[in-house]
Amino acid sequence: GGGRSEGGGAEVAASTLGVWLAEHRVAGTGVYAGLFVALFMVLVPTTPMELLAGYVFGFRWAFALLLALQPLAHSATFLAARRAGLLRVGGVLREHLRLFEAIELAVKDDPAAAWQTVFLVCLSYLPAGPKVYGLAAMSSVRLHVLLACAALACAPHSLLNAWLGSNLKDITAIFGGGSGGGSGSGGVGVEERRLRLGMLMLNVAGLVGCLSVMAWYGKRALDRLASTAGAGECGGASGRC
Repeated sequence: GGGRSEGGGAEVAASTLGVWLAEHRVAGTGVYAGLFVALFMVLVPTTPMELLAGYVFGFRWAFALLLALQPLAHSATFLAARRAGLLRVGGVLREHLRLFEAIELAVKDDPAAAWQTVFLVCLSYLPAGPKVYGLAAMSSVRLHVLLACAALACAPHSLLNAWLGSNLKDITAIFGGGSGGGSGSGGVGVEERRLRLGMLMLNVAGLVGCLSVMAWYGKRALDRLASTAGAGECGGASGRC
């Protein structure tokens, strides 16, 4: 049917792109970087792109590439939002987003707290694009702070996705190898397949667990920050809650 042919065409196109990126390392890296930043700026989730980097370029190159691209994409989005005049609508935005209002108050009271609060926003389990646009609406947030915090907070995610992407070929081999293939036939034996799959799942569980704990910590710290800011407003001179 038409749906099947369209799906097959998409798979062929993706496979062709992957082969081209792998065969043209320098040009492929440039094309990949441009696509990554562009997708990030229009709020498209970049996790599939991060997995693609690991699959095409291998773990080491993909991890190094993502370490550079994540802060670059955050910075480009931040500057574009500022140029688009997002600061002028920041007041309206903060009226509807109490969490970011709390962060603005905390940073204004203690400029040194900007590093901690922006890092927690980058670390928290929220979509990356909206977080950057929200931070761009705050006059107290500076570009160099966002750049450094994004680089640190995104490193674990880049590590995980680059590693998962680089192991997609192994996963394919595990599930696609013949069940009866031994060392003599050139296939992957059943016990070896089970061992490799078990180790792979164990590593994935460990990495995902670490990321989940870090995201939970960031969200919890931001909730405390919002509660503290709310309590400060209630105890202010106006007496309003």
